[in-house]
Amino acid sequence: LLTVSISVRSLGDSPFGVVATLGTMIGMTGFADLGLGQGLMTRLAQSQGNNDQAAMKPLVSSALASLSGLGAAVAILGSASIAFLPWEALLGSPGLPQAEINASVLIFAISVGVAIPASVGPRVLLGTQQGAVANTWSLAASVAQFAAVAAAAWLGAPVWAFVAATISVPVLVSCVESVWVLRRAAHLRPGRSHVSRDVTKHLMRLSGLFFVLNFAVSAAFQSDALITSAVLGASSAAVFAVGLRMFGAAS
Repeated sequence: LLTVSISVRSLGDSPFGVVATLGTMIGMTGFADLGLGQGLMTRLAQSQGNNDQAAMKPLVSSALASLSGLGAAVAILGSASIAFLPWEALLGSPGLPQAEINASVLIFAISVGVAIPASVGPRVLLGTQQGAVANTWSLAASVAQFAAVAAAAWLGAPVWAFVAATISVPVLVSCVESVWVLRRAAHLRPGRSHVSRDVTKHLMRLSGLFFVLNFAVSAAFQSDALITSAVLGASSAAVFAVGLRMFGAAS
């Protein structure tokens, strides 16, 4: 709520609506990893329960390789969408300069692409029963996001900078988290020689149901802001985003 208050005061309703819509849309892209992240978490939990550390390195290595490829594809396609998708209409922001909209969408697309492989760290922590550590990193991401938004407001930064502060900064924290998690335990440290086609196929078979579930949840619960912005405009999306954040904080 503090980041919302700072952003609204600094940007105004319509530009903040763009930031809020893109910030909500990153939740919609949770299915972009095809369910591999949750598949990895499930298999790691099984290996942890069986005390089978030898199985963990191929799981992490294969998942990271697959997620890195998916992330690169998403970043490239998302960046290219500037040329063929009417982002100005989708974000309900005809008054904003096209250059600012393009820059915001580019930052969003790259952040989503990077977030896909960066999710390995949190998944490993949860899969190996280290939820308290994962929550600590989530808190660090929230603090870093608040600091970045406050800095953008203090500097009078443009819309794309608020998009970077809101979306990219937590993703960067996830990158640091993943490096920290994978480097501190030898049995989790990925290596090219441990990437296995069989393990990847096994993860893909498991991840199919997770993908369907994530897609359904994203479509049902994460598309509201985009629809509001496209139909009613960015200013209405800003009001909707504030109400949504207040409801989320209360619940």
